[in-house]
Amino acid sequence: RASRRRLQGRVFPEAAGSRLTVQRRAGGRWRTVGATRTDARGRYATAVSAAGVYRVRFLVDGGPAVRVR
Repeated sequence: RASRRRLQGRVFPEAAGSRLTVQRRAGGRWRTVGATRTDARGRYATAVSAAGVYRVRFLVDGGPAVRVR
């Protein structure tokens, strides 16, 4: 059964195929749990395996923390 939990958003500047690192907050630290890529408009969407607090990193910046239930 596929996960219904998703993390999605948009990054700037838009660049098709940009790599994003997906991180989950655990034990007071951000831990890398996966990666995804953007489409031509800078949008991304990826499934996450568990509820928690996530963010994506693009270039050197970490995005805002988002709670996934």
